[in-house]
Amino acid sequence: ASLGGDRALKAIEMKRANPRVIVTGSSRVLGGYDPSRPELAPLSLYNAGLAGAGPLQTLPLIRWASANLPRLERVVLTLDFDLFFHPTAFRGNFDKSAFAGEPLVSTYLEHVFSTEAL
Repeated sequence: ASLGGDRALKAIEMKRANPRVIVTGSSRVLGGYDPSRPELAPLSLYNAGLAGAGPLQTLPLIRWASANLPRLERVVLTLDFDLFFHPTAFRGNFDKSAFAGEPLVSTYLEHVFSTEAL
């Protein structure tokens, strides 16, 4: 869930999970919603929170999810008020992610052959 990796890998994980519900937002969402909890498990929920995500990164994520997740029925949108004033402060590797229009396979291959993986 690091700032350097979550944006690129999140789309791959979401595609694999094919949830009915996603919850979006910043690290508060990322740390605050556990989809495996008994009360959340029946929802087929995926935690799509991104560390430091503001509205300019959340909207492309929602667009991507709407176009690529066939079972998606609901999006829970949570935005941190303070991130409206710094919407691009946390870029991470967003420009290399599926949310920025990159194909999933390029992101997958980049991480398979990364220094950390080797």
